[in-house]
Amino acid sequence: MKISEKVKKKKNHAIENDKKTLGKTFLIALFVGIVLILTSIIINDIIFENLRFNSNKLKYFLTILNELIKNAGIAIIIGYFFTYVSSTRSFVDFVKDKLISIIITKDFLNKLSKEEQRNILYATTQPPAELLLNYSGLKDYFNMNIIKLLALSKTHFRSSYQIDAVAKIKEADNVVYVDSQLSYRIYKVAGEIENLNTGFEDEKIKEEPTKVYTPDGKKITIFHENISREKLASQDIEVDFKNDPSLCSVSVPKINLDLRNELLRYNYLDVVKRITEFGSDHWQLYTFRITHPCDKFSISLSCQDGLFIKKTIFFGKIDSFIIDIRDENRIITILCNEWLEAGSGVAILIAK
Repeated sequence: MKISEKVKKKKNHAIENDKKTLGKTFLIALFVGIVLILTSIIINDIIFENLRFNSNKLKYFLTILNELIKNAGIAIIIGYFFTYVSSTRSFVDFVKDKLISIIITKDFLNKLSKEEQRNILYATTQPPAELLLNYSGLKDYFNMNIIKLLALSKTHFRSSYQIDAVAKIKEADNVVYVDSQLSYRIYKVAGEIENLNTGFEDEKIKEEPTKVYTPDGKKITIFHENISREKLASQDIEVDFKNDPSLCSVSVPKINLDLRNELLRYNYLDVVKRITEFGSDHWQLYTFRITHPCDKFSISLSCQDGLFIKKTIFFGKIDSFIIDIRDENRIITILCNEWLEAGSGVAILIAK
């Protein structure tokens, strides 16, 4: 028998002994309660009926004493039955279920401080003790993910992200370029919508105004200002990737207060972007990364003018992607039917 099994058996045996001792104690309490009630009956039916009191004060005192004895006996008997019921497995499970249903409600958790919420999550997801003995830094890793988990309720996300792209050669400049249309749905989270900005790793880009479609069919056109990463660092503009060293510029939407209030009227919005990115004279690395968690993603890229898909590199969990390359490496389709984390994406090398 293993040591852990011996300890468990010893613990269960101790619990059983405690239950037996507790049961004997409560049986004594039940007996005492019955005796007190019988004593009260005897006092009431015999003493008060057969004795004559010369003093009203004595009779009053004995009446109070008799009531105390009777009530004490009743209280002890009720306490015995309540203790007996509360010690049963079914009652314990009932109370446990009720407490759990209260604790796990969002209203209860929202009333807790961030520190209390973090402590609850850490208590339920703490790493095994033997792993902490081997490496104490694992605790920091768990805490980091708990902080990320607490921030999920305010994290913006997207769904049904679709990219349709065509790679061509611009004869006038003899450069490879990719025309792409991006469409996805954004949602209002914690009373706000996400920043409709786009980051670019290539210097030469052309972007059309963004089209936003509301649930009631209204189309809203949003214009942008392309700001270099150097200028962005010196300006107080909120973007999703301000410190990303791989970006050359960021397209920042021009949204005034009235337009923002108009967008905030809706729980979700459908966004459509058209972007042209230019490469070099014989090749281009077309790169795409999502900046928010996304449910379902697809990209379709076709090559024209003698261009081919030379290499494909994925960011994130590659098992999430379904890849289909056809027409002698001229067309690629990539699908993902599950959630993707922010930072996931793909880089496609296009060349003559």
